[in-house]
Amino acid sequence: MGQRWKRTDNTGGLLTLTGGQSGAAAKMVMTGVVAATLTGNYSIVGDAGGASLRWGSGAITQIGVGASNGADLAIDGSNAFAEVGATNSNKALDSLGTVNGNGLPDLRDEVKVSTTGALTVLSGDGRLKVDACGGHGGSQVTIGGNLTNGSFSGVAVGHVTMTTGDTLSLHGNVKNDAGAVFDVTGNGAVAAAAGILELTGAFTNAGGVNIGSNGDIILTGPSAYTQAGGFTAIAGTLTATGSIAVNASTIEMLGGSLAAGSLHIAAGASLVGSGTIAAAITSADSIVASGGSLDLAGGLTTATRITIANASALEHQRSRRAGER
Repeated sequence: MGQRWKRTDNTGGLLTLTGGQSGAAAKMVMTGVVAATLTGNYSIVGDAGGASLRWGSGAITQIGVGASNGADLAIDGSNAFAEVGATNSNKALDSLGTVNGNGLPDLRDEVKVSTTGALTVLSGDGRLKVDACGGHGGSQVTIGGNLTNGSFSGVAVGHVTMTTGDTLSLHGNVKNDAGAVFDVTGNGAVAAAAGILELTGAFTNAGGVNIGSNGDIILTGPSAYTQAGGFTAIAGTLTATGSIAVNASTIEMLGGSLAAGSLHIAAGASLVGSGTIAAAITSADSIVASGGSLDLAGGLTTATRITIANASALEHQRSRRAGER
């Protein structure tokens, strides 16, 4: 079934499209131009039949206004689309560049979205959720440039009960501002249900980064993961082809693993917890083994102060350790 309109103003309203059984698609077609700034609440759920919200032209560049009108755009299913033209894709989001402080793209259950440029999630309650709000997972979201997160509600990839892995891919850098939160997690009981953030550039964190069980952050290029403040908590995996630098605050190992070409821990910063460090530690001010076994599989190349808490253990490659004080 379907409806055809020239345009719609959904500010403050709720528009819901839900597909029926196989062959029974829900469609709303607007021949006019989509507003560059999306406001109002939209729910597009494919189910078996499919669902689409279609505009004649234009592009969504911003979700939410900030101080005034918010916007939630929920797209659920591989056959659910916010489209421009009859494309059977989420082409309306190709030019998305800003999620305002009261905006939310909620993408779940095998949704595919690709933007052509950088994306900024602004401070306040701005959010980008990829399979983070429920469902079976499997979404593939690509950002064509840098991602800047300034929100305490922030960016989230995956959730702990999904059954299919998902990926947020970035062709650029990540900047997680002070006070902002970035979560990547998967289902620890299902190996194939990993939540993955993969980026070609650098990741600079001044806020909070949580890598949950079966969550992976993977830096594929030579750039570094830099802890400039805040914290990084690792129950999953943090992997960098280049280096990892803890310039301030703490990286807390929660049973996960960290792998890189090298690991630098600056004066006043610390590495704490249990897990596996598969990176050569080239400098370190403080390492604390706590809550289990901390395996320094990459070795130590510098004299380092080491603390082993009660009922904890430290493993290391003695042949590579320069000293201990």
